[in-house]
Amino acid sequence: MASSSRFLDHVEDSTQITHGAKVQVWGGPETGKSHDAYENLPRPLIVVDSDVSSALFTDERFEGFKRLGPDKVPDLETLIAFLDEFTTDPRWYKAYKSLLIDSLTQFVDPKVAQLGIDNSSAAHTANIEELSGAARGKAIAEQGRAQADWARIAKELTRLIRKVSALGVHVYVVAEERTAFVGNRPGEGEAGAKSSLSPKKFTHAFDLILQKTSKQDVIVRKTRFRKWGK
Repeated sequence: MASSSRFLDHVEDSTQITHGAKVQVWGGPETGKSHDAYENLPRPLIVVDSDVSSALFTDERFEGFKRLGPDKVPDLETLIAFLDEFTTDPRWYKAYKSLLIDSLTQFVDPKVAQLGIDNSSAAHTANIEELSGAARGKAIAEQGRAQADWARIAKELTRLIRKVSALGVHVYVVAEERTAFVGNRPGEGEAGAKSSLSPKKFTHAFDLILQKTSKQDVIVRKTRFRKWGK
């Protein structure tokens, strides 16, 4: 009888439900992406520091934080394993109010390059077009498998970011601009700011996506319940 009502005592009213903010900030170097996070995120804060930039924010101007360096979280698979542990062990999600990933691009760029689907180059697709017969079919199949692998990874990352937020922890993700190549030439305008970590890839993971064009200037790329827009 007790087992049949094991959920009854854990039902939450809507007024009890709290979520952390899910924010992605992307832009070029020296635009204050990391600075804004260290200055404003509620403490206690845990930082996944793939950029090894946390040392810039350890003086008296900033409140203290905890850090996991690139030796502890070296790649995308380990990041996903960490997020899974974070969302299943209360020693993590009850101890920290904020999680900063700085930067996600450092994890994603090597993975998409490994899979051969790096959006910063058109060379791979061009090479497939030059093939014929069985070789072309094999190359297309390999690219299809790589795309499917990447889709699974992106879906899992999105799920875990949402789950961290659902536990009441704020998630702040930094992404770096990369230059896209169109026909082996650098893109212009909007195309020039695309990267293997295009914010569109993870748009469903975040409530707010900002592009910093300078330390003072920000473009709102997405706000909650609104579609992506220029």
